[in-house]
Amino acid sequence: AAASPARLSLFASAITEPTTAAAPPVAAPAPSATPAAAAPPAVTVEPAEFIGTLTALGIAGGIPTMVMMLGNGLTLGAFTALYTSRGLGWDIWGWLLVHGVTELGAVILAGAAGLAIGRAVLAPGRWSRGEALQRAGRQAGVIAMGCACMLLIAAGMEAFARQLLASTALRWASKRSWISAGRG
Repeated sequence: AAASPARLSLFASAITEPTTAAAPPVAAPAPSATPAAAAPPAVTVEPAEFIGTLTALGIAGGIPTMVMMLGNGLTLGAFTALYTSRGLGWDIWGWLLVHGVTELGAVILAGAAGLAIGRAVLAPGRWSRGEALQRAGRQAGVIAMGCACMLLIAAGMEAFARQLLASTALRWASKRSWISAGRG
């Protein structure tokens, strides 16, 4: 079922109880010191920073990587549970999955790269710690390049596909067609 505009407007205020009162006006953001044309798109930078940090913190034995992965999973779970509890489960998953599968896949791969680096630190096996870190670092670099490509695809899907497909029903239909196309 397609979501009504009133139902979709709850996305912006789902942390408060739904109300029939009009939402207060939102102030315009402060002008940035960086011109918009020169600033990198936040939709790509923020996930890239997260993924880079996730991978790099493997050097601390993988513990921070695991904590970040757990925190990311708990945040996503809490976010979707909140929307689902407000009757917006179909809508939020339709909104997230357009780009989220690719982006979350990149997060999982980056976490695995960070854990591989952590394993090289904690249990280098038959190699010296330095050799194990070199091997894990090379693998993490290859994974990071793949994650960067995945993030670019996810950013394109988020910037265009998710915005162009205004109704939840169209978003779900597009997912079904992408899945069918992938089965060849």
